[in-house]
Amino acid sequence: MTTGVGQGGAFVDIDVDDEQDIIDLNVTSTVRLAEHVLRDMVSRGEGRVLVTSSIEATMPALMPGPTETDFFHRADVDDTRVGAVEGRPGAGRRAGRRGDAVGPGEDRRRVRRHQGPGATGNVLPDGVKARMHRRMAEPGSAR
Repeated sequence: MTTGVGQGGAFVDIDVDDEQDIIDLNVTSTVRLAEHVLRDMVSRGEGRVLVTSSIEATMPALMPGPTETDFFHRADVDDTRVGAVEGRPGAGRRAGRRGDAVGPGEDRRRVRRHQGPGATGNVLPDGVKARMHRRMAEPGSAR
């Protein structure tokens, strides 16, 4: 039987080192393993990687589209379609400025109004979203 690793309780009550151990297990180790495996696959010219997670990873959260920050410039991707998008404050930033809680209700309202890239994110299959993002993040795609 496979078991998982987790940490219960209020975030502010959990030791930050315990949280970092979980982050290292769930994120850092996945990235390092994928990097190692992918290098071998690329050199062979074949192979596939399937990264899975629990349903918990897809629970409602604030996931804004491109926003107007220096992120894309610092990442040296200004010449991509996603990097060239002029963002604007989204629902989360507006709610934060008002002092309101940010939650899935904001996203549902956006989907009902069919506005912005967030509207499609909840209904399109992940494979379609991945292909769309790849085209938007392709170097030189801003031209």
